[in-house]
Amino acid sequence: MSTTFAAKKAKILQQLAVPDASSTDIQPRDCVDVGIRELVDEINKLDTLATTSSCAGRFAVYLEGKDPNLSQSSLDEGDGQWLFISHDPLPLSGNGSVAPMLGLSDHTELSVPSSAKGVRWVRCKFEPMFLHVLSSSLESAQKIHTAALQSGFRESGISSISTDNLRTSTAMVAIRTNDLVFDNIIGYEGPDGRLIPMVTEAYMRILIELGNQKFQANKARTQQFQNALLTSFGPPQAQYSGPCAWEPIEQRRVRMREDDIRRKADAQRTTEDSARSSQ
Repeated sequence: MSTTFAAKKAKILQQLAVPDASSTDIQPRDCVDVGIRELVDEINKLDTLATTSSCAGRFAVYLEGKDPNLSQSSLDEGDGQWLFISHDPLPLSGNGSVAPMLGLSDHTELSVPSSAKGVRWVRCKFEPMFLHVLSSSLESAQKIHTAALQSGFRESGISSISTDNLRTSTAMVAIRTNDLVFDNIIGYEGPDGRLIPMVTEAYMRILIELGNQKFQANKARTQQFQNALLTSFGPPQAQYSGPCAWEPIEQRRVRMREDDIRRKADAQRTTEDSARSSQ
């Protein structure tokens, strides 16, 4: 492991533990979503990996910025505003209006703007779990990337690779998927600043119900990734101590190869001993 990576990981872990008020670039520990806190801890216990940012998955409502050319991929920038965010499934009990919860005006007659030009849209969206993980080597980066792909995070990728040799390079692994994403326009900002719904109450409830289903699928996929990760790297500080103990896949391959070589050598010696005794 390079000293550069060790220094970066030490800084990340230090900043993960600081209070919110004194945090800077790295998300403080208290801001790691409860749904993936165990996963983040498991990753950070591995010597060759360190998390840099994360989200357990979220259902959110967002008011776009004033720039009508603002791209969908940069909704966090400019003059936009988050109206509602939840990292957990939403309750749908009762008959009350959900529009105020989502940041829209209640008891407003549905309407559509006469033109899309310059309109600030209100978007309702679901985004699944994502992680950014710094790795001390390409070998470790490829392991976590493979675990992500096997678990359904198909848009995952490796980037920011240093120019050192394969064992001392650092690389960033982005773990993500677009499979569970949805993004719908549900309203707009009127001339008076009110956020006017464009869809019915029933439609908003359907979106919440759909988001709850996405949360379930996201949780299952995240657990699959955690299991695949532990299979690839093994439990932290785990040691193989016999045929009944947990054994990493790569260690098992080495042991089986060595056992095969040993068996062949024993068979060769037996053959040679038999030949000598028959003379």
